[in-house]
Amino acid sequence: MSNTNDAIVALGEAELTWGEFVRFLGILSLMSTVSGFKRDDCWCVDRTFDQRENHCPYRFNPYMYKRRFNLIMRELRLTGSLPPRFADKFWQVRELIKSFNSHMASIFVSSWAICLDESMSIWFNRWTCPGWVYCPRKPHPLGNEYHTACCGESGIMFAVEMVEGKDRPRELGAQEFSSHGKTAGLMLCMLKSYFGAGKYVILDSGFCVLKAIIELKKRGIYSCALIKKRRFWPTGVPGEAMDSHMDAKDVGDVDAVQGCLDGVTYNLWAMKEPDYTMKMMATSGSLMADESCRTTSRRWIRGLPNDGS
Repeated sequence: MSNTNDAIVALGEAELTWGEFVRFLGILSLMSTVSGFKRDDCWCVDRTFDQRENHCPYRFNPYMYKRRFNLIMRELRLTGSLPPRFADKFWQVRELIKSFNSHMASIFVSSWAICLDESMSIWFNRWTCPGWVYCPRKPHPLGNEYHTACCGESGIMFAVEMVEGKDRPRELGAQEFSSHGKTAGLMLCMLKSYFGAGKYVILDSGFCVLKAIIELKKRGIYSCALIKKRRFWPTGVPGEAMDSHMDAKDVGDVDAVQGCLDGVTYNLWAMKEPDYTMKMMATSGSLMADESCRTTSRRWIRGLPNDGS
């Protein structure tokens, strides 16, 4: 905010206050919930405005003048750092992402379950978007791809890493944990603040790399990943043998096999579905369901202290 304020004051305009900046962010967030409208549509000057009948669902005139909003948008600064001496298309957002990750690591603790997944920031023109990717399996396949880590219970996102691809400058050197491989290095980098915490990470098939979940287990993080065959089965997964073994099973039947890699035990689970066999790899849990898998529930007994009566 301070850098944005300096840019605005340099133009001879009034200083940007914290409350005004928060209103700006709120307006920007609300505008992102609708599509098909121009920015000017949100500042209707019609005195007979009816929010239920107007073509645009928002009218921001009472909260901020359109001229002031456009000024803040034009002079918005994401960093106070100077451009590097080498070509870096992401230099303006690196400080923002790093600050967000550091801040969330210092104030937020996830629940026992963590979800690691990919998210897309929509951008249609590849020639004006550094790091532009096409991810066909996503609802919005065009734009920037971000790897995100979220709390499995609250849904709060606490870690973000942008996919830079070939646009990442060589001058920055190798990324942290890159010696463990691309996928394992990414997962270790995003979850390093939870090393030794015993959390459980839920992963989709995009992260089904056996070496990666083994490296997490070595650092005190359990995980489970869905297994899918792309061109080949993931390394260490006997997919064809598991399919053949489950062919004669009834729908709903489950089976498992246990292995060991680098001294770390892991399980491969399989469940028979009507038209395929679902498979998962995990570094926690038992091979089969037994009495140890039962859960206990808590019930309140009226008349005891702190029962809410």
